[in-house]
Amino acid sequence: LLQPVAPQEKAETETSTPESKNVTTNVGIIPRAIHHLFQLLSESPATMEFTIRCSYIEIHLEKAVDLLHPPNSSVGITAQGIQCASEACCFDAQDVLTLLSKGNAVQKVAKTQFDS
Repeated sequence: LLQPVAPQEKAETETSTPESKNVTTNVGIIPRAIHHLFQLLSESPATMEFTIRCSYIEIHLEKAVDLLHPPNSSVGITAQGIQCASEACCFDAQDVLTLLSKGNAVQKVAKTQFDS
């Protein structure tokens, strides 16, 4: 379970340098959204608890593939949602970014006519 950071710890973790601000301005929308989500969670009341679970699938040639557990090719998409995709609990933004990186490493990228 993800618990918000205590106020005295929050002040220490929010300090940044001009260099670190440049890093955050040069990243895409997904990493920004992930960092923003965890920032909002850390600002919530201490009485609230959160659980963040992440899955990462790819739909390629009408097949859904679990990118966090590549041998698992039996991911199904139904009217009720995605079934049989692995889930990982994430405690901070870096956990999510690590999962994205792991999934990106096994992602299939097909060449199309537009690439030529």
